Amino acid sequence: DSPSLKSTSIGNYATLNPLNATSAPTNGNLSVAGTAPQNWRTTMALPASGKIYAELTCTDTNGSQRDGFGIQLINTTSTGIGIDTAGYAYCGALGQIFYNGSATVSGLATWTNGDVVQIAIDCANGYVWFGKNGTWQASGNPSTGASPTLTVSNMSNYCVAFGTVAINTWYASGNLNMGQQPWAYTPPSGFVALNTYNLATPTVTQGNDYFRSEEHTSELQS
Repeated sequence: DSPSLKSTSIGNYATLNPLNATSAPTNGNLSVAGTAPQNWRTTMALPASGKIYAELTCTDTNGSQRDGFGIQLINTTSTGIGIDTAGYAYCGALGQIFYNGSATVSGLATWTNGDVVQIAIDCANGYVWFGKNGTWQASGNPSTGASPTLTVSNMSNYCVAFGTVAINTWYASGNLNMGQQPWAYTPPSGFVALNTYNLATPTVTQGNDYFRSEEHTSELQS
């Protein structure tokens, strides 16, 4: 993380937030292992516009995994992902997209230990694509905008998330890459990492113009 090196495209990257999970991530808050039920959400919400790319390498060796990779409302208290209306999850064991506890998209590739799952998000249009090991699912093409797997409104309320697609004994293990490590696959044209360099300049550029501490003294009245 090098916020001072903005000119070299290096900034603060999103990681998994240890404050909204009962099992803390490891490896610089990028890795989670063998815990259920659970979900982990990133420290940054998706921007209102822009195109974001991320990868998850599955490390789940449990035979009954229900790992889910996708997007979730950043302020949810859900235990799991895709189990309610708070998020959408690409389920590795079933090759389906889950929302509110049911499969809304089927016929996608399954994925398991060692596979790299990709997500490409067009935040302005609400389009989401999923890929496995370099192949985009359902004939999707994020570079051209063709055949998104999902269309979701108001993406700025969501973040990238990973967890279990059920409230039971299923396990989820994986290593997230938001761009702070070399990509396994080249991102689609126009898609970038979720970091401070790639976010819009905030309206408030000088925080102490709005919030600061000041010393105040007063005399007691007799």
